Amino acid sequence: MMYSLFTFGVGLWLVYGIATKAVPIIAANAITLCLAGTILFIAAKARFARRGTLKAREPGQPLTAQQNPDVDL
Repeated sequence: MMYSLFTFGVGLWLVYGIATKAVPIIAANAITLCLAGTILFIAAKARFARRGTLKAREPGQPLTAQQNPDVDL
């Protein structure tokens, strides 16, 4: 969550740089946004792959260790 907010903030700085036509701000934030976006995509992809999405369970039944993303197996 925090890293997605950081990436969003970098995107806002990029928009500000474009609005003010400040080349150093545009260049720095464009590079940072590409790198941060790549890291965010890889992290989200790994988290959803690990999560075992759409594994159904009965309501009120706790997650097993295989379904819980916070348990290291």
